[in-house]
This record gives sequence, C-alpha cells and structure tokens, in this order.
Amino acid sequence: MRIKNTELVRRALMLLDESVEELEAAVSYGDMGMELRRLATELVPEAVRKVMLEAPLDRIDESLALEGDYRTEAGIGELTLPEDYLRLVELRMAGWDVGLHEYTGPVASGERGWTGRVLRHHPDAIRTAEAKDQAAGVWLGRKAEGRVLRISGISDDRPPLVAQYLPAPKDGTAMLWIPSALVYEAAHELARMVRTVITE
Repeated sequence: MRIKNTELVRRALMLLDESVEELEAAVSYGDMGMELRRLATELVPEAVRKVMLEAPLDRIDESLALEGDYRTEAGIGELTLPEDYLRLVELRMAGWDVGLHEYTGPVASGERGWTGRVLRHHPDAIRTAEAKDQAAGVWLGRKAEGRVLRISGISDDRPPLVAQYLPAPKDGTAMLWIPSALVYEAAHELARMVRTVITE
C-alpha cells in the first residue's frame, strides 16, 4: 500500500513513551537546527527498509509484480531488476512445482554443509517438478545495464509464471510503498530509531 511519510511519522511519535514536548527539548538541546518531526522524517526510509528486509514471508501481505526483461542463455535465466528492487518475495517458473522466495546459488543434490553433513533441504533451492534430480536456484548478478536475477533449473522456452518483489523506499519522497501488514512494525521501528538518536 502507499502511505504518506507524515502518517508514518505521526504514528511513530504517538508510540514514544515520553511527552512530545520533552522529546522536542531533548532534540533541540542536541542540535539547535533539528526538530523531532524532521528527525523522524529523515529516518523513515531507513526504518521501512529494515522492516521490509527482515520481515518473515508470512507477514508480507502485499508485493509488486517483477516485470523486467527475461532472457535465457546456456540454461540460466536472467530477469532484469527495477532500480527500486529490495527483496524477492516469490519467483515461480513454468514447470516448477513450488516457488523460490530468497536468493542464493543453486544447490547440487547431496552437497555437504559446513558441518560435513549432507544438505537434504536448502531454504533457497528447490527440486523442480520436471527434473527431480536437479536443483533450481536464484541469485543476484550485475550487468552493464543494471542488476539481474539469475535463475537455474529452468527450461529455456519457459518464462516466469509468478515474480513478486518489495521495492526500496526512496529518500525525500512524500509517499512510500510498504505492505499494509508491516506498517505497524515500521512505525515501531521508526520510534525506536528516533529514541536511540535522541538518547545517545
């Protein structure tokens, strides 16, 4: 959902335990050119970014469609990412029985982990429906034209069926996009960040 920065700031200030007047005085004492609302406004993008990066998948109730250019080469797919790309929510290719939601390199069957035990389940790779012995995976890459999502375990002629992501908040904008279920957490994180700045 889209929400005004001022609304997130208002919610965060309401969550602060102390009176707003006392907090305003504390901020002015630390920096005569700073006031509480301006401080909170400057911290909004950082608070929202942190909450969206750390949110568990079951808390993300909204996401945006990832509609970049898609091409394949030598069994690896590449999906161009938008400039505001922050986090992958889900990627499911044609022929996959389940989707991926995090990124890492593909994992070979029977690969050993740092403990020396065979990794039977990997959170960032799946066995595809069409090739049970092949692992599919996604990882971030960079090309001259920008960032791309690289995808393994695909058929060259099959495009993405589902591709969803979370956008990074932009500094200095009056509106920002955040999943509605995370607004409460973002306001709490913003209040925590404001308190940390003014009490240090």
